[in-house]
Amino acid sequence: LALILVVLLPIIAIVVYFVTKKSLPLYTRQQTVLDSVVRVVQENITGIRVVKAFVREDYENQKFRTATENLYRLFVKAETFVTANAPGMIQLKQMTTKAKATTSAQKISRARNMRSL
Repeated sequence: LALILVVLLPIIAIVVYFVTKKSLPLYTRQQTVLDSVVRVVQENITGIRVVKAFVREDYENQKFRTATENLYRLFVKAETFVTANAPGMIQLKQMTTKAKATTSAQKISRARNMRSL
């Protein structure tokens, strides 16, 4: 049973490494864009009187819309990549379980055959 893990753990480690390597920069950019959205909201809250006084509401709304759309695109891209790998990881887990069950069943069967002799 340990041999099954010895074989499959490097495969799992490689998959996790590549998923992390690809998704980490996406999440880092996502945090940067989220920071810009928060900054826009803070500017709007602190400068609401100024915005209304100079009739810049449309400009500020467009600025917020652009920031949130960028955040949305990055979020979708990052989550799509990570969730696309989920079926492969589930398949790998199922293969591990099947291999352990098969190996265990064979050992039990051999043990019974040895006793009957």
